[in-house]
Amino acid sequence: MGEHNPVLQVVDIWKSFPGVQALQSIDLSVFPGEIHALLGENGSGKSTLMKIMAGVYRPDRGVVFVDGSAMQTWTPAVSQQHGISPIYQELSLFPDLSVSENLFLRQGQFIKKGIVRWKYIEQQTRVLLDYLKSGSIDPRAKVESLSVAQRQIVEIVKALAGTRARVLLMDEPTSALSLEEVDNLISVMRQLRQDGVGIIFISHKLEEVMRIADRITVLRDGQHIESGPASDFTEDSLIRLMIGRDITHVGLRESHATGEKILEVRNIGRRGIFREISFSLERGEILGFFGLVGSRRTDVVESLFGIGPVETGTILVDGTPVRMTGTHRALACGIGLIPEDRGTEGLILSMNLAENITLPDLERTFPSRMINRRQEAVIAENICEELDVKFGSIRDLVDSLSGGNKQKIVLAKWLLRKARILIFDEPTKGIDVGAKEIIHHLMDDLSRKGVGIIMVSSELPEILKMSDRICVMAKGRIVGQFDAADATQERIMRCASEIAG
Repeated sequence: MGEHNPVLQVVDIWKSFPGVQALQSIDLSVFPGEIHALLGENGSGKSTLMKIMAGVYRPDRGVVFVDGSAMQTWTPAVSQQHGISPIYQELSLFPDLSVSENLFLRQGQFIKKGIVRWKYIEQQTRVLLDYLKSGSIDPRAKVESLSVAQRQIVEIVKALAGTRARVLLMDEPTSALSLEEVDNLISVMRQLRQDGVGIIFISHKLEEVMRIADRITVLRDGQHIESGPASDFTEDSLIRLMIGRDITHVGLRESHATGEKILEVRNIGRRGIFREISFSLERGEILGFFGLVGSRRTDVVESLFGIGPVETGTILVDGTPVRMTGTHRALACGIGLIPEDRGTEGLILSMNLAENITLPDLERTFPSRMINRRQEAVIAENICEELDVKFGSIRDLVDSLSGGNKQKIVLAKWLLRKARILIFDEPTKGIDVGAKEIIHHLMDDLSRKGVGIIMVSSELPEILKMSDRICVMAKGRIVGQFDAADATQERIMRCASEIAG
C-alpha cells in the first residue's frame, strides 16, 4: 500500500429496498495502491455497496469519504469526478455504437470547434486496448459484433478512459474472460496498483482473489462479517464465512447416461461461423463443451435452440430430423436454453419474477388462456423456494435481483416447462460458491431424471466435474472429444490451444 490514509472510505452504511434490508452498518476502506477483495454470496449486498460508492444509490444512513472529505451529492457523475470508476457485472455498453464511441462518449476534450476528432479518439482507443493486451479488437467495430469476452474488455478499458481513475470498482470483471485474458487483466491490476490506484475487486473465483488481493472483506446477508489481510484467509475459510457453514466438496459425478440418443447432430454448419459439427446426447447425460474465446461454442448451441440458421447438416431429436427454423421449433421439441448473457437474452427485466417464470409455459399452465395471478404466484414461489432464490416479493421486477438470483430465475422457467433437453451456457458465471453447489446438484438431479444436458463452460474444473463426455472446440470446429475418465485439464487445454493458436 502506497499511502497510510484511505482514498475511499465508507462508514456505517445502511440501505434498504422494499421488503429487503440490503446493507446494515457496513464499514470499508481502500488505500492507494491496494487491491481490496469484497466477497459474499449473491444477495449479500456487494453490488449494492458498490453502487453506493459509485453514486448510483444514496444510502439511508452513513457517510462516504473520498480523501477524507464526505461526499455530499450522490450521482455517478460526481463519483467519477472524484476518480471513482465502476465496472459493473452487467455490461453498460451501447451495442450500436463503436468501441471508440463507447469509450469516449462523454469526453468533451475530444471535440474541437464542434467537430469530433475521430482519428485521435481511435488512436487513444488503440493505446488503451494495447495496455490490456487486447489490440486485436478494432476500435471502429460496433460493440454488438463483439463476443461477450471482448465486450467485458471494452467495459474495463472504458473505466480507464478519459480522466485517470483513482479507485476502480470491479464487479466480476473476469467472469467472461479466457484464462489468458484473466492473466492479462491481473497483470494490468498489478500495474495499476504500482501506479497508486486503489481497486475494490468483487469476484466469486476464490483462486483469483487469493492470487491478487491485498486485503479481503466478507459480507453475508447485508452485514459485515470479517476483514483482514489476504494472508489470514484460505479458500475454505472464506467459503465458511460467506455461507455460514462448511460446503460439501463433491468429486466427479456418477454418470446417468442411458445409451438412448435424445439428440443427434450430423455435420451441421453455418458459413463463416462453424462447420462439420457432429455429436450426440443421451438421456441423462451431461455433455460438456469447452473452447477458448472465438471457438464458436455458443453459436453452435444457440443454433440448436433456433437462434441463427443451420445451413448444412441434420439435427435429429429422438431419431426424427428437425429443422430448427426458430425458437418455437426448439420449444416444441422440449429444448430449453439458459443463455450466457442472462440480463439481455434470458429475462425480460421489465417484468416481475412470476411473469418471467411462467412466460414460456403459459399455454400449459393456463389452458383457458386466462392467467390466474394467485396461481401464478404460487407456482413461481414454489420453484423459487426449490432454487433458494433470494427476493422480497414474487411481484418484484426481476431486474431488482442480484446476478446469481437472476440466473436461477432463467433456470426456473425451464424447470416449470419440464424441458427434456437443457442447454446451459456458462451456468455458474458470476454465481457464488453456495449457489454454484446448488446449480451443480440440480443439474445432476435433472440428469438422474433423464434430462439430457449440454453444458458450455470456460471453467475447466467445472467441465471435468460435471461432464460425462467433453467436446473441445476451436475455430468453429470440434477438434477433440473425451470421455470423463480420460480427460485432464492438460489434455483439454492442449487440444483447444494447439488448434486455436
